[in-house]
Amino acid sequence: MLNNESNQYLEKLMNEANLENQKKDKKKQKKVKTENNDIENLNFDNVFKNLIDSNNNVVLRGRISKTGEIISTYYKNSQKNLISILFSLPNKEVEIGEKWKLNLNLIEMDQNFVADSTSNQNTVYIEKIIHQNNDQIAVIKYDINEYVLGDFNTPMAEMFGMKNNEKIYMKTSFIATGYFSLLKGKWTNYEGEMEIDSNFSMLGGKSKTEFKLIE
Repeated sequence: MLNNESNQYLEKLMNEANLENQKKDKKKQKKVKTENNDIENLNFDNVFKNLIDSNNNVVLRGRISKTGEIISTYYKNSQKNLISILFSLPNKEVEIGEKWKLNLNLIEMDQNFVADSTSNQNTVYIEKIIHQNNDQIAVIKYDINEYVLGDFNTPMAEMFGMKNNEKIYMKTSFIATGYFSLLKGKWTNYEGEMEIDSNFSMLGGKSKTEFKLIE
């Protein structure tokens, strides 16, 4: 049997061991929490937000002339398409119902694609003029459709999930209505929708994207 002095000594050792374990547990919890925070900070939303913040919240940049033409032709085609869709106007006077085209190409293929058939409809026009609140609002309609069908010739086709001799197609459409103040020279409202449909496995399936400009 242990005497009182031995019991006190063992109790002291056990208390010290418990304190040491508690310290280790706290350090471990702190480390896990830090690692979780690091993982959270690396998720897509935070990375994208940090990227946008570092660029002064700019996600689209371009220049339009006073006559409505795109001046910043040096940007990538995807950027120019968005600028054209959202901001471009005809460079001459147009009447109600008179049609014009936007300077854009919604479908892009590389040198491996050999087209069998294509179609391109690019129509923009003023539907009517609305008089409201001492202002004149032009209601502008957008109707854009592009389509390609052909062969994608590359030895790596199987890596993209394509079958031999399978025809590749892509359809892209953009339908929108914009309200432009003729007196103030600015958009008051704009709503559109782009649809993409393709059997190319990297872009396969259908997708929709909404576009909105609200004053």
